[in-house]
Amino acid sequence: MPRCGNCGAGRLFEIQLTPQAIVELEEQEDIGLDGMEWATILVGACEKDCGIAEEDKGTGKVRYLEEWCGVQWEEVVKR
Repeated sequence: MPRCGNCGAGRLFEIQLTPQAIVELEEQEDIGLDGMEWATILVGACEKDCGIAEEDKGTGKVRYLEEWCGVQWEEVVKR
């Protein structure tokens, strides 16, 4: 994972979405998702949690910064 673009700190593994999430999302008729072709999605967040400004710690205020996301696409083999 690349380092944080905001503060330069390393990134930590945050969450992984697996193919079972596709099944759950596609069952939601009102969402209208169909035919997603990813195998797994990984999200990495700043290890220093730099989305919270020093002056805002303990106040409940947050900033939103772009984190890193990596996608491993599903290999579709045609026979």
